[in-house]
Amino acid sequence: MRPLLFTVLLLHASPALPTAIHVWTDSNGVQHFSDRPADRQASHPQALRPAPSPGPSQARSETPAQRAAAEQRRFDETLRRDAVREEQARRLRCQRLETQRELLEQRPRLRTTDAAGTHRTLAEAERQALLDDTRNQLRVSCAR
Repeated sequence: MRPLLFTVLLLHASPALPTAIHVWTDSNGVQHFSDRPADRQASHPQALRPAPSPGPSQARSETPAQRAAAEQRRFDETLRRDAVREEQARRLRCQRLETQRELLEQRPRLRTTDAAGTHRTLAEAERQALLDDTRNQLRVSCAR
């Protein structure tokens, strides 16, 4: 009960925002604005309108240094993403080369399929050439 009573008192005690502005002109021709009507003058209330939100023409323009810094951040982020993609591609390529090396080392008789779809067994010299090439690619591309 006390929190409710406190809230009601707080809201009642806080200054209320005027819902209208009263405008009148005095005998000297000076225009007055108030949240209350004039005592002896004829005033006409005007409804308050919310302030317009800043549009593109009212938005703050960036300084050249701020634009350059933002452009540098975008460029750095692009470089970082590209580096991550390249590292992922390199790891995948190294995994495939490692699997190929293991196959060539463990199986002396490997069968391959040519472009026409014909199966044939690799000769020992072909297998050794592929194994040497695979080891070389691993040494150059996947050195740890």
